Amino acid sequence: MNKSLQQGAIRHRTWKVGGRYWNIVAAVGMFDMNKPLQYFSDDEMEKLLFHPPLEYSNHDPGYVQTFTYEGIISRLMKRASDSRGGKEYDAQFFVNAPCHQCGGSRLNAAARAVRVCGYSVVDLLNMEVRRLRPLLDGLEGVVAQRIVSAVTGRLEHLEQVGVGYLTMNRSIDTLSGGEAQRVKLARQLGSAFREIIYVLDEPSAGLHPADSERLVTLLRSLAAKQNSVVVVEHDLAIIRKADVIVDVGPHAGSYGGKVLKAGTPEEIAETDSPTGLALSGRHTIPLPKCRRKCTKALEVRQASLNNLKGVSAHFYKSALNCITGVSGSGKSSLIKELLRQIPDAIVIDQSPIGSSSRSVVVTYVDAFDDMRAEFARATGMPPSLFAFNSEGACPVCEGLGYTRLDMHFLGDLKEVCEACNGRRFNEKTLSYRYAGHTIADVLDLTVEQAQDVFRSPEVRKRFQILLEVGVGYLRLGQSLTELSGGERQRIKIAQRLSRKGYTYVLDEPTRGLHPVDVGMLVRILDRLVDAGNTVVVVEHDLDLVKCADWIVDLGPGGGTEGGTIVAEGTPEEVAANRNSVSGKYLAEALGMAAR
Repeated sequence: MNKSLQQGAIRHRTWKVGGRYWNIVAAVGMFDMNKPLQYFSDDEMEKLLFHPPLEYSNHDPGYVQTFTYEGIISRLMKRASDSRGGKEYDAQFFVNAPCHQCGGSRLNAAARAVRVCGYSVVDLLNMEVRRLRPLLDGLEGVVAQRIVSAVTGRLEHLEQVGVGYLTMNRSIDTLSGGEAQRVKLARQLGSAFREIIYVLDEPSAGLHPADSERLVTLLRSLAAKQNSVVVVEHDLAIIRKADVIVDVGPHAGSYGGKVLKAGTPEEIAETDSPTGLALSGRHTIPLPKCRRKCTKALEVRQASLNNLKGVSAHFYKSALNCITGVSGSGKSSLIKELLRQIPDAIVIDQSPIGSSSRSVVVTYVDAFDDMRAEFARATGMPPSLFAFNSEGACPVCEGLGYTRLDMHFLGDLKEVCEACNGRRFNEKTLSYRYAGHTIADVLDLTVEQAQDVFRSPEVRKRFQILLEVGVGYLRLGQSLTELSGGERQRIKIAQRLSRKGYTYVLDEPTRGLHPVDVGMLVRILDRLVDAGNTVVVVEHDLDLVKCADWIVDLGPGGGTEGGTIVAEGTPEEVAANRNSVSGKYLAEALGMAAR
């Protein structure tokens, strides 16, 4: 507010100094362009921010002649509801806040005024499932008899799947992937359907070990109704409870895709596959030979977001820190507070890496330019000839490798380009070879296969990093949109392995990882720390938790029963804490005596 319009007080790029809309603000003559905004009157601020559209004509030289002036916020609000681009950029200037009329309940005054046994519908929606159910059970009367049994039955199913801490007005888009899946599962528990095939992808995602047995019970209750339940899972506690296991492998990518064996958990445990080794206990992740000494701390103070009860937590620099706790205990909220109070912390998550189909593995790790340079030196041609988004592109598909067929309301259909057969490049480019390979051949190689093709130390270094994070099976030209969440996260980590002095935050990095791969992840995180970085991880997987240097355990329960720090310390100290639910399971993982 201490800047004037002339000095760039409006941060939005649309109103940058000297731009079209900045010139319109200057041309209307309503404002002193050299006066700091803090000295604007209420009327001037109202006109600057909220003025409705107004047609203007200006014949002064240097200005737009005919234009429409509109207040900044008025224009941004209009853009937010139309089909024009730029909404992602605009989002940084908006903050979601409860409606001042309804308080965020979405209901009008008449609906909010109705009360049953002293409670309005807003009061009921703000209650957690586990508190709402007994309240509804106590309602009496003809109307109540008709609806209470059906409603309480559904609420009971939500409790059974372990999300009793959720409030009824919780927005679906704020749920974690694991919570959303369990809410869907709760809907099926009361279903009368029979002979249905249910397919669940990682239902244990985000689930504390204490809830695994409950999940198995629920899955068996679905199967008991003559249904078939197919689960994609890595949690050994759940795998061991299966009737039949179909073990696929032996490894990832082009090195996998085979059914190794189908059988009982006992039969799979006798095999030498990665799953068999994990089930039989022949593969284990060793404890660190010594814990790092935790000295310099990062402190999150008085965290009160969502269910956090004004907690202060310590995380140590140059150490592997782990946040644990049952579902809904406030782990993600504590991470958000950490990011707010330590704004230079960097999140490495499993979210998509861009949305362009032209982005491939080698472009993301910055190896493609050096690869093309080697082709250019070997052939005497310019590097741009070996780029699928430049001179080397197939003229039909423009370097995509496929063409789009517009199916209108059915969505676009992708077909392999007939001109280049999906190879992206034109005939001239494909006539040149390096070490016996065309550029298309190279992009079809896996990282592991390509390691010995190139001489460039920089290319080999980047390939080696990808090998070290366990994605050597990926093809160099594989689109980033095809990668799993775990693969995306490991590629992001690969970019960071050579940097130091940063604070990295990872939310459940073991999600989607086989137990054998968890050991590789632990080694990668150790490398980040050993390079001089600080790592903070939210995690349930005990194989990772037991390798941490410092643990902050939240609880004791979820929702309103959580939000406090139950224990802080080394894994051994947390395991010895009788108030920690996580500590009980951690003690088993550490091989400590039962508490």
